[in-house]
Amino acid sequence: MDFLKLVTENEVSKINDSALKVLEHTGFCVKDGEALSLFKKAGAEVDEKKEVVKIPKEIVLNAIKTMPKKLTLYGKKNSKVELGQGNVYFMNGYGSVNVFDWQTRTRRPNTIKDLENFCRVIDKMENNSVFYNEVTPQEIDAAVLDRHNASVVLEFNEKPVFLEIYSVEGLKDIVKMIEAISGPGWKTKPICAFQLCGITPLLLDNLRTQLLMEVAKIGAPIVFGTLPQTCGTAPASLVGTIVVQTAETLGALTLSQLINPGVPFILNNFAAAMDQKYGVFASGGPEMPLMQGLTAQMCRFYGMPQIGTAGSTESNFFDVQAGYEKSMSTLFAALAGVELIHGAMSGWVQSVLSHSLAAVVVSNEICGYVKRILNGVKVNDDTLALDVIHEVGPGGNFLMNPHTLKYFRSEIWEPTISKRLTPAEWENQGMKGVMDYAQDKVNRILADEPVSYISDDAKGIIAEIVKKSDRELAKK
Repeated sequence: MDFLKLVTENEVSKINDSALKVLEHTGFCVKDGEALSLFKKAGAEVDEKKEVVKIPKEIVLNAIKTMPKKLTLYGKKNSKVELGQGNVYFMNGYGSVNVFDWQTRTRRPNTIKDLENFCRVIDKMENNSVFYNEVTPQEIDAAVLDRHNASVVLEFNEKPVFLEIYSVEGLKDIVKMIEAISGPGWKTKPICAFQLCGITPLLLDNLRTQLLMEVAKIGAPIVFGTLPQTCGTAPASLVGTIVVQTAETLGALTLSQLINPGVPFILNNFAAAMDQKYGVFASGGPEMPLMQGLTAQMCRFYGMPQIGTAGSTESNFFDVQAGYEKSMSTLFAALAGVELIHGAMSGWVQSVLSHSLAAVVVSNEICGYVKRILNGVKVNDDTLALDVIHEVGPGGNFLMNPHTLKYFRSEIWEPTISKRLTPAEWENQGMKGVMDYAQDKVNRILADEPVSYISDDAKGIIAEIVKKSDRELAKK
């Protein structure tokens, strides 16, 4: 299908030119000596005192040429995600620190068991294509959290995963985990990509720069996140915010390609507006999907694989507000051609701070609805059905016609938890709502035995890596 375009091709070129001018004249702050040396050697102007590089556009354009335009991520069995080919996929989100119980309206800090439960539920959702650790366990020390997260996420998900890394040592340990699962040649069929974030505006701090460089040296797929906030860390204008985001992305891309030309690089876009009344990151507002759509156009211009964000809400409860914010942002991102929609399958509530397992099931329903819209309407001699219409004729019905049997499953979307009951049926079933049915599904999933997707040998190796990191932390 043809995707929505928010701006003209000429306006896309203007945004590109503006981002290149920012990099060349304003500069990009990179707080790492090795990285500054690489930029200087490539021909950039380097202010070592301010740690700012001004990058000529020729260097950036060369980086765009060397980055892969397509990337396939693989699950542990048969699933895969093909980026750069005009597909649209859905995935869950990242970042919640609390579990929100929608029935009691209470929340508590996440635990490592919550992460396992979240993995098990999302693994059963047919519309989720990549897993991201939306749940951040709060009882694990940050120094070793990346290993604990990876050990759970890698075991209980069949789909490809994004992994957070918090130290170079953590990265090395996680690579050992991946090799235990997929062998030393895992980069030829990567089951994961490593998520890194810059700091808006136009800054890579020392740790993030080191991690980006290390992942690039390994040759693993890099997911680079940028989180500009209009009126706060970016201009009030939406297009100005996208200029900042684009400059940050191209700066990080250039560094990755200077280190290892051809290393896979994916943009993860989380641009949103600051609500001027409440001072919050308005991730559920209409500005976010607009900027996601505009970023999708920019990524198609560069040939850059892209992740956008949808499915967030500022509601403190899974109510009507949460429903329309999640639904509208997901649909718009899909129609605009965002390749991998981060957060569409999330259980996010409360501005990404909390998650609800029941909300995950509802998000899966929303994504199924959106997927049916993306499939569109097929027009051919058979679907026009002139012979069938003539055969049935005035006053007839099509219920028992073979044409109905042939097409009803592919043409008519069948919900999984949404009900189409008569009032009497609804009353007889206890007048339950969609969140009740979603919670029922969560309970059924968690009542089953957990499914592990890695071998016993891999489990042992991963467990020892985690224990070793914990022992080393205890010594400090």
